[in-house]
Parts: sequence; structure tokens; C-alpha cells
Amino acid sequence: MTDNEDENKEVIEIAVLVAEAANSEIPGLLLRLKDLLERYPNESREQRILRRSIWKYDLLSWCAIALKYDYSKIRGGLEVAVSIAGILCGCCCNLDITESQEFSHSTLPSAIQSYMRILRQFQQRINDNLKKPPLQSKTDAELTEELFHILTMLITSHPYLCPTLLNSNDLLRLAMDEERIFLQTISLVQRCVRVNRNAVSQITQGNLQAFLDEVIFKLTASEDKEIARASARLITTMSDAHNQLVPFIVTRYKGLKVILGKWNGHGFDRELSHLIAVLDAGSAQTANHIRQRKAAITIWAYYKGWRTRSQLKKFKQALPVLQQSFRKKREQRQNKDEEKRCARMQESEDQLERRRSFRKKREEQLHSLEIVPAGKVTNYIKSEESKAAVIIQAHWKAFRQRKVYRNKQATQQRCAAATVIQKEVRKFLKKKKMSRLSSIKDESMVDEDRRKHYLQEIERWQTVNKRVGVSRQEAEKIHKMAQEKLVLYFQRNFLAEREKQRTEGLLARIHTEQEILNHLPTLGEADTNFIEQLSCNSGVIQHAALLEHNKQMRYMTQPWWKQLNDGNDETLLDGW
Repeated sequence: MTDNEDENKEVIEIAVLVAEAANSEIPGLLLRLKDLLERYPNESREQRILRRSIWKYDLLSWCAIALKYDYSKIRGGLEVAVSIAGILCGCCCNLDITESQEFSHSTLPSAIQSYMRILRQFQQRINDNLKKPPLQSKTDAELTEELFHILTMLITSHPYLCPTLLNSNDLLRLAMDEERIFLQTISLVQRCVRVNRNAVSQITQGNLQAFLDEVIFKLTASEDKEIARASARLITTMSDAHNQLVPFIVTRYKGLKVILGKWNGHGFDRELSHLIAVLDAGSAQTANHIRQRKAAITIWAYYKGWRTRSQLKKFKQALPVLQQSFRKKREQRQNKDEEKRCARMQESEDQLERRRSFRKKREEQLHSLEIVPAGKVTNYIKSEESKAAVIIQAHWKAFRQRKVYRNKQATQQRCAAATVIQKEVRKFLKKKKMSRLSSIKDESMVDEDRRKHYLQEIERWQTVNKRVGVSRQEAEKIHKMAQEKLVLYFQRNFLAEREKQRTEGLLARIHTEQEILNHLPTLGEADTNFIEQLSCNSGVIQHAALLEHNKQMRYMTQPWWKQLNDGNDETLLDGW
């Protein structure tokens, strides 16, 4: 029960009884605290008040003192000691014991020694195969495991107790045991090293050497793979915590690497390979670098495998689409080939049909010649030539008209395009001109302050020099007309200047070309320099010259039948 002042009356009563009781009665009184602690949940307010009351009335110190008693003469035996150890651990793990320097640095380390001594007593009882006392409810093995669990919780909550535990003389005796107690001892030591890495460097040289001798002896001489696994893991953990331990192991235990080979393939190759890597490297730091490098290689290998599998999966997903696309393109290619083959066959048939018709016509002509009398053969041939010429001329005129029509159509398109371009250019020039005029007008304008000043000057002048016969409205109208005429003058002057500049540029170009033409040499004296002087950079002129040259060349090299026309040679050449 609890009172309103956050103190437990039962704890106060137990504290009074403990202070007045004999040593043999103190353990029994302290056991009553266990019943109180088990009565309330761990995180409840009553539980916190109970622990604080135990700490306040110094019952934890009495628990640490009670662990030093000889429990062979106390009712309940070592089971009572384990219960008291549990009370001490449960309170210390949930309280701030740093409030008392004496308790945290003197009483609690002595309690750790008492724990180890009790474990040693359990070890002797187990090794001697003694039966449990009649009043003891649990076996020695169960109590030993419970006490190891209590020690693990205590050093986890208070890591500064680890050096005290590792320097205990009873730790080496516990490590000399076989199987279960040895494994529990190794697990406890490994927990100490993990929660306090500096604890290894605080072990005395003699204790550390003796402990390593026992662990390595178990690793090399034992036939139990669990003992070998725990030993290898402990040596590796201690080497990682204390780098100077590796050279000591390599120097003192020569041939250890060879002996470790007998444990290959027994289920703990990872711990064994780690230990061998530490021995090969000569320091835990170097071994850690090597292990990290191997880990990086393994991660990279797994990543490459994953990436390859992902790519293969995507490839498998894309393969049907690729095959479908390939089949579609192959079908299209086959269709095109079939169309080309059909076109070639059709062309071949057309050629064959033309040849047949030509041959048939020739046969008809020969047959006609056979029928015509001999005196009329010449006239018949002339008439046939005239018919052929008429047919040729008809086809030629049709071809020429189609050519002219195509040229006219292209010319109309170019004219329409030029019209559109000219329209847009004029629109652009107009906008540019208007923007320039607006800028000129803006420059000629004055700001408001100057306008007000000018108006005041004008009004002052008008008051002094008053004019008769002109009103203000009429004067403003005249002024506005003057401004418009001035703007119009500037516009015309700008256009005139621009046209004058253009005219001067054209005259200069004409004079230059005239001077070049006046100094032209004869064809016999001409060389490449004069040809370069006569060349023009204008693309339009070059194109027109090229067309004229080609036209003249075609006219000079055409056969006689292409000169058959209506007498208009110039139209014929233009159409061609």
C-alpha cells in the first residue's frame, strides 16, 4: 500500500526490522521486498514509489551486504541469495544510483563480486552432482541461469561495472567449467565487451592472459562446436574492442590458425573466417578494412546480379513487342517486294504488248505495201510519212503545252509567294516607320514641368504684348496646324533622304559596272582575273544566266524533229 506522501509504509516497516534484526534474519526480511515488487506492474506509479522508498531507506545496501552471508546456514539456501540479487538488480536498473557515489562505486562493485562468488558456489554444486536442498524450489541449473540473466541486466544498465566483473578471480574459474556454465560465462563476457569497449583494456595483464589461455584451450581442445563457436566469437569481439590484443594473440599462440582448420564446415565458418582474417591481418582495424572490402565486393556482386536480372526481366517483357514489331516490318517488306514484283511484271507485259502491237502494225504496213500497185508506192510512203509527222507533231504539242502549263503554274505560285512576302515586308516597314516617327515625335515633346513653364512665359508675354483680333482658340488651332505641318515635313524629309541615299548607291554601282565594261579586253586577252571581275554574287542573276546558257546549248544540240513548231522559235525554246 502507498500513502499520500509517496512513501510505502511496508518498506519503512521492513527497514526498521532489518536495522534491529540479527544477520541470520536479514535475508528473510529482505525477501518480503520481492513480494511487494511483484504485487504491482513494472511501470505503475506504486512500483516507482516502492523502488524509491527502498532506495531512500538504504535497503539496497542491505541487499548488497546480505549477498556476502554464508547461505549454507540460512533457511532457503542459495535460492534466497538469488532472490535478493534479483531485488537489487531490479531496483538498480530503474533508479538513478549516481546520487550516492559510495553506493555506485563501492557497494555495487562489491555486489558484483558477491554475484560471481554465488555463481562459483553453484558451479561447485553442479560439478559435485549434489542434490538440491529440500526447501529449494528450483534446480541449481535454473538458479544459475537466472543469476547470469540478472548479471547481464545489471552490466547493461551500468556499463562501468564491466571492468569489475572481468577482473574477478571467479570469472576464470567459471570459464574452466564445461559446456553450459562456460557458454553462459562467454555470453556474459561478450555482453560486457559490447556495452563497454574500454573494459578489455582495463583488465589486468595476468587475468587477461589466463582468461585467453582458457578460451583458446577450449577452442582448440574441445569437441563441442557450440563451445568453439562461442570462443571464436568472443576472441573476435575482444580483438575489435582492443587493437593491441591481436599482436599478443599472434605472438603467444603460434599455430592457432592451423589448429582452427579442424572446425571448417561445422556451421560457424563466418565467425571462424573472421577470426582467421584478424590473425592474418595482425590487427583488428586492418581485418575490419578487409572485411569491409569483402562486404563491398559482395554487395556489388549482388547489385550486379540484381541489375542483370532486372534487365533480363525487362528484356523478356520487351521481347514480345520486339518480335511483333519485327514480324510487322517483315510483312511490310514482303508486301513491298510483292508490289515491286507485280509492277515489274506489269511493266514487262506492257512492253511485250507494245512490241506485239508494233510488230502487228508493221505487218499490216507490209501487207498494205503488197496490195498497193508499184506505181503508187512512192505516194503511199509519202502519205504515211505525213501521217507520222502529224502524229509526232500532235504529241510534241501536247507535251509542250503540258510543260508550259507546269511552268506557268510554278510561276504563279512564285508570284503569289512574292506577293505575300512583299505584303508582309511593307507591313513591317510601315510599323518600323511609325515607331520611328513616334519616337521622333516623343523626342520633340516636352515634359509637363517644362510645358507649364512655357505656358507661363507665353501668358506673361501675351499680357505684356497683347495682340488684338486673334482669340485663344484660334491661336491654339494655328499652333496645332503648325505642329502637323512640321511633322509632315520631317516625314517627307526622311523619305526623301532615304530615296536619295538609295539613288546614290545605285548610281555608284552603275558607274562601277560601266567602268568595268569599258575596260573589258578582247576574248584573246581575257584571263581568269577578268572572269572573276565579271562574276556576280547575286543568286537571281546567276540562276538567270545559267538558264539562258542551258537554253542556248539545248537549242544548238537539238535534232531536226524538235524544230518542228508553229514558227515561234522563241516560245518553243522557252517551253523547253
